[in-house]
Amino acid sequence: MALSLEGVDNSVVRERIQHLKHHPDWDERICRFIASQPPERAVAFVREAILKPESPYEKWLFRDARLASRCLKDFAPTPEISLLRDELGLRFLPIVLDMGNGRNLHYCDGLRELVWEVLLELKSEAVGTALALQCETASKDSAVYLNAARALIKLGDERGVAALIALCQEKGEGNNVYRYDAVEILGDLGVVSQEVIATLIERCLDRDDNNNVRSLAMKALGKLGVTSAEVVDALIELCASEVGYEKIDPMRALAKLGDEQSIAALVALSEGEQPLASLWHGTTRSRYTFIEMDEVTEEARIRRVAAELLGKLGEVHGIAELVALCQDREVRVNIRIAAAEVLAQRGDKRGIEVLVSLCHHPDMDFRLVAAKALAKLGNARGIETLAALSSGTCQYK
Repeated sequence: MALSLEGVDNSVVRERIQHLKHHPDWDERICRFIASQPPERAVAFVREAILKPESPYEKWLFRDARLASRCLKDFAPTPEISLLRDELGLRFLPIVLDMGNGRNLHYCDGLRELVWEVLLELKSEAVGTALALQCETASKDSAVYLNAARALIKLGDERGVAALIALCQEKGEGNNVYRYDAVEILGDLGVVSQEVIATLIERCLDRDDNNNVRSLAMKALGKLGVTSAEVVDALIELCASEVGYEKIDPMRALAKLGDEQSIAALVALSEGEQPLASLWHGTTRSRYTFIEMDEVTEEARIRRVAAELLGKLGEVHGIAELVALCQDREVRVNIRIAAAEVLAQRGDKRGIEVLVSLCHHPDMDFRLVAAKALAKLGNARGIETLAALSSGTCQYK
């Protein structure tokens, strides 16, 4: 028979809540009961019945604090309710500051998600204030600073973006690992403020800065998709001034932007005096198909990357270069496969035909890569070849 909490003496109610608060069939009933009480009485029940006595596991599970937060979520913000919400929000600070990419984490992702769910419902100003204070007092060379900024952003607090910008500008060998995350977060956020754009451009153009930070800043500009003159001009300048493979990051960022000026810059990078295919004539000596062992000029590499980026965008010049690369039998096989795969992904029959023909290549590595590319597209020939390779019955013609 179900127990009722209505019309029972307060001390008995407290005792029953303490006894049943972690029972899976009772937590919702307790929340509904407390939500039906006047604010002062609800606060008393939360403090005396849910938050007391404190379990030794509370600092790891936050069960009482999560239940208390759910009980309060529908109350109007009276002084008593606001004070208790702030207290509960501050209880969650240890797990809020324990975010990150798997570095020394003490709490599991599932618990972290549950805590954030209730924390966002609490709307506690004290949590934002405490996190902002952490950003002001903690060293920028620390996970605490980064996680406080990340948490402010999750709460929708603009101070989080300001903290990340400050971290990006703090050059130093010791804190680069946190600056990587800060730059990446700015790109993923989609916040297109003048301060964010200016910070990312500054990091891109600062050749004294860490190379990984610069690379991530270029990628972030591409993700944000801002096609303003200052962004495009900065990326084009980097394409012209960087050396070797360092040109590729700004090229990819330009391809992400995809505006007229960016495409024109990529077309210029893909052009040269000799046909691109002729620069890739030769034999791939490695059995690991995409490790290029023969000497290749920087021009050949950069022009090929530009052609692939343009081909993925469907630009006519890039498509023509890729067709030439994949159909020229003198071109190294791994390059033919890469070019054909880009074409095939766009539904171009010429790319599919080349991949199908390479399923009969004498080298099993090339057959495997070509078949995988076709199988990803759902092509029957690729699936058949993969099945034959796995069974050891694959023959080539």
